[in-house]
Amino acid sequence: MMTRSLFDLARKMTPEKVSREFRDFSGAHAYASARRLMDETFADFPDVDHSFVREFQTAGFSARVFELALFAALREQGKELDRTSPAPDFLTIGDTPVAIEATTTNPPQGGEKDDDEDIAAAVRRLIPDDMEEDQGVHHADRQSPAPQARTPRCAGSRLLGEAARQRHPLRDRRAVLP
Repeated sequence: MMTRSLFDLARKMTPEKVSREFRDFSGAHAYASARRLMDETFADFPDVDHSFVREFQTAGFSARVFELALFAALREQGKELDRTSPAPDFLTIGDTPVAIEATTTNPPQGGEKDDDEDIAAAVRRLIPDDMEEDQGVHHADRQSPAPQARTPRCAGSRLLGEAARQRHPLRDRRAVLP
């Protein structure tokens, strides 16, 4: 059985196309253990749209790291997952099904990378004024209930949005509130 690796360049991928984050992470000796752990997790990860590796190696590096971390956390918690469709990212199966969509917030393009602007304020600027409150992402610990998922596949499940900053997806995650 051939083991797939996140760090073997995807088909038709050239070194010039990979993101700086992927190149730095995949080339640094200090991250060898993390790469091995990520590959072990990815071996069990159902890549339903067959784009995970390509996105991981290009502009979607941080988002895919976060998605893989959520998968590992849910699996470690013993959750049974339905990953038969690309959206939502995860659907837990059981008495209380939960739909989880993993997202990352990114710094503005062309902006200063070290800008410490409040990320919640930056996200709020991007939310349309006419967006209904129940269309937003809700933190799991909020007192108000999360909105019901709206797709037939998710009928009866709660929708939980998980968001992470792109700069440090494993260390600095938070849910984005409308």
